[in-house]
Amino acid sequence: MTIIVGAGPAGMKAATVIAGCGGEVTLLDSQPRLGGQYWRHSEVAATNQDFGHDGKRLKSLLDEISQSTRISVRTGVSVWHSEIKNQVPTLHLSNQDVLTSQTVLIATGAYDRTLPFPGWDLPGSMSAGGAQALLKGTGALLGRKVFVAGTGPFLLPVAAALVEAGVKVLAVLEASPINGWFKHFNAIDPSKIKDLLRYMKILQSARVPIKIGYAIVEARGDGRVQEVTIAKVDKNFTIIPTTIEIHQCDAIATGWGFTPDLSLAHGFGVETVVNEIDHSVAVSVNERQESSVPGIFAAGETTGIGGVELSLVEGEIAGLAIALRRGLISKEQARDRSLGLSNKRAKYQKFATALSEVYRIRPGWRSWLKPDTTICRCEEVNFDKVVSAVHDLGAEDVRSAKNFTRCGMGLCQGRICGLSVAEIVSAEVGRAPTNDELRGINNRPIISPIKLGELANSSFSE
Repeated sequence: MTIIVGAGPAGMKAATVIAGCGGEVTLLDSQPRLGGQYWRHSEVAATNQDFGHDGKRLKSLLDEISQSTRISVRTGVSVWHSEIKNQVPTLHLSNQDVLTSQTVLIATGAYDRTLPFPGWDLPGSMSAGGAQALLKGTGALLGRKVFVAGTGPFLLPVAAALVEAGVKVLAVLEASPINGWFKHFNAIDPSKIKDLLRYMKILQSARVPIKIGYAIVEARGDGRVQEVTIAKVDKNFTIIPTTIEIHQCDAIATGWGFTPDLSLAHGFGVETVVNEIDHSVAVSVNERQESSVPGIFAAGETTGIGGVELSLVEGEIAGLAIALRRGLISKEQARDRSLGLSNKRAKYQKFATALSEVYRIRPGWRSWLKPDTTICRCEEVNFDKVVSAVHDLGAEDVRSAKNFTRCGMGLCQGRICGLSVAEIVSAEVGRAPTNDELRGINNRPIISPIKLGELANSSFSE
């Protein structure tokens, strides 16, 4: 039996491939329905099988999974700890179950990268992914008059979905100069042009302005977001003072790309690779999507941010590799079925690299911060305290700053603030963040919250 953690595009595709080869699969996901963030949908949509944009592929995978007797689906279950115990990959679940298998696929996806700015912690301020998840999962709106801002193509589908839901999107603010695409013209995925035109048509029909080189640099309000300061930023993301504007709104959705979720991977001790462009850390895999630990595979955004097409291809490659490892198919069968997949993966990886370069986050964002700007929302640590930890207390790296200030010790365990703290501290010290620091902020022995009483009653305490 193979365990797959994460029922997004990569995990679902791998499950159908393994089951199609005659293997048994347990597919786990913390959400109530399959699909991951990309195909997140409400209970009403599931009942009516109305999955919206790109819903045909989701429905096809859902049908395959539901009709297979070899795939056991367990939703609404989180993994709170992973380890190699007695040389066997072991998963501790939130319901106190313990699962073991010689083959595990990590397909846990990614989460929004955020950048702190004055007022980003006010109610009404949400990540772009959070706004999309709220809308897809429940139909709830983050506000009625909204700015969508940040960097990357993900801003467009979020803004378009809000428009279709009846929200007045005041503007889409793209901080990065998109002329960077001229350098990467050959890497553009033609299938994405159709999506781009669709989103642009929706936004243009609603007369939503798209302002290139602009960012939200401050939000204000009495108990919630009521107004924002936007400004044009230069190629380093530094504010151009003469361009500052103040606008009324009741909510903002900001997105700065995504960060691979490595909590599960670190528990297994797999090797990781640091993206020198955006400082993200991903699972290092070979051509078969296998990690440095035999039997542990990874696919989708955990191996690097690349989008749904890359995730599906990696899921298929991983599924065939797992089937081969378990003796379900021969080397010849695996080779024949893998023909063309490596080339597809390389094409989509080239596009992913172009995305990270065009929409890279420039260091000038730190100039937006004020002394009282919250950096770690969980522990309420502001920018001044992080800077003081370096200059007054002698912190030399993100770990020592964490010890002095408690930034990253809250409920999210540094998922939200970790990378920002690392970049702030390293800048104050006068160097770039080291790869060890970047890897360290992703290491979380406790993957998801668990009560001490539940821990005491679990087999983990034995």
